[in-house]
Amino acid sequence: MREIFFNKEARAKMLEGVNDAANAIGSTLGPRGKTVIIDPGNGNPPIMSKDGVTVASLLDSKDNLKKTGIMLIRQASEASVKDCGDGTTTAAVLCQSMINAGVEAVNNGANSQEIKSGIEKAVICVVDALKAMAIPLTDNDMIKSIGTVSSNNDEEIGGKLAEAYGKIGNKGMLTIEMSKTHDTFVTIMEGAEMQRGYSNEGFVTNPAKMTVEYDNPKILVLNYEVKSLKQLEPFLKEYQMLHKLDVTPLVIIAREYEGEFHNSTLVNKKQYGAKICLIQAPNMYQREAFDDMATITGATLITDDAGMKLESANCTHLGTCKKIIVSRFNTLVVEGGGDKLEVEALKKKINAGIEFAKEDAVKEVSEKRLARLSGSIGVIYVGGNTHVEQVERLHRVDDANKAIKSAIEEGIVAGGGIALIMAKHNLNQLNLSKEEDVGVQIIYSACEDPILKMLSNAGVYKKRKTLLSKIWETFFGKNHLIINELNKCRGNKGYNVKTGEFVDMIEAKIIDPVKVVRCALQNAASVAGQVINSDVMLVEMA
Repeated sequence: MREIFFNKEARAKMLEGVNDAANAIGSTLGPRGKTVIIDPGNGNPPIMSKDGVTVASLLDSKDNLKKTGIMLIRQASEASVKDCGDGTTTAAVLCQSMINAGVEAVNNGANSQEIKSGIEKAVICVVDALKAMAIPLTDNDMIKSIGTVSSNNDEEIGGKLAEAYGKIGNKGMLTIEMSKTHDTFVTIMEGAEMQRGYSNEGFVTNPAKMTVEYDNPKILVLNYEVKSLKQLEPFLKEYQMLHKLDVTPLVIIAREYEGEFHNSTLVNKKQYGAKICLIQAPNMYQREAFDDMATITGATLITDDAGMKLESANCTHLGTCKKIIVSRFNTLVVEGGGDKLEVEALKKKINAGIEFAKEDAVKEVSEKRLARLSGSIGVIYVGGNTHVEQVERLHRVDDANKAIKSAIEEGIVAGGGIALIMAKHNLNQLNLSKEEDVGVQIIYSACEDPILKMLSNAGVYKKRKTLLSKIWETFFGKNHLIINELNKCRGNKGYNVKTGEFVDMIEAKIIDPVKVVRCALQNAASVAGQVINSDVMLVEMA
């Protein structure tokens, strides 16, 4: 049965969960961030993590009122992970600040819709400032710095990531795996990427990364739309007899899938443990993608051009690879089982086509095909002295890699929370109504909270809870001397929490990807704005 909570009562219950969640996630932030110990349940050994993504994904509460607040923080954090693969902790800290300040303002009589409008306009202003500050990612030292900062200042992880990208290039593909030894090391393998992923999230095998990951799968490539189960029934019966779907993974790449076949495949995956994944070919240049993937994996392309009907597919037409990783948007094939001579022959054919191509678009597609057929994939194998340590390090390597990819896309800014401190000064240019300005002030204040959380984790700053603190905040602002000094700084000057010095953050290699900071702010504001503009909670009670 659901109970209804109104206004202040609803917000107070929800805030408990918001603050518990954000405080747990926020404790990992910065170079002095703390480790969180997590009991995964079911008799499994505890997980020890300094990774905000992991902490956020495992947060829960038996109290459904608090759970609502927890889920709001998780929503902001997980949105950042989906957008750029990092920024979970920053998003949680920002969201907590915005929700608390917004709820307090509404409780004191401010108009929630005007506040929300002010927040939205302020975020646009700060994002524009961040983009204006962006510096392109130019060298391997920057990659090492981003990797180090994003992995909680682990220089070994930063070094391994820089080593990997030095070998595969900034546009290369990199995957993270568990090492079978105590050591962390980099290897380079052959690989290919296709710009299209799984047809449904129900096929996901790794919920933390939202990916489908299979070792040594069998791969069927179909230049057809698969509409009914009957079309592939002979093939599936043969496959089940020879390989067993719950043992040997099956990946199907086709033009499109429709109702009956798609739904029955999902049921087999969810209810019966079938190791299967359906992938749709790219919307453009499908035939080229089919030819490439068939050649790379050693599959026989089932296509009407060759006089082959869909119903004629059998297990002799299957290809394979050492590993396949499928996300919502991409498919990564590692060490395809195709004949190397056939791959080289296809590359020569494409090269010959480039020489005679008259249109730039055709040349571009052909060059992308060559890159796919000639691709290499970096693999970082993460080691550790214990399984618990290894899992914790793997999560941090994965986060750092995603941060590097974001930096390649949109550039970098001063790290350590400094970019938001600098960008918030642009809010002084906004000329809005009095009540919209409340929303602007909420964003202005929130932009200080990531660095405040880092200082708190380092033992430099503790939030005051006494009457004296309220007087202090009234006359000197909510922050202490370090924040006051930072508000006077310009350029890339900031505070190094690790050394306790004011430095040029770019020169000190304390940097953040613009995309990570931007997404954290936008996602936090999106969730906070909806919360502030809500008066009623409907909660399922035990």
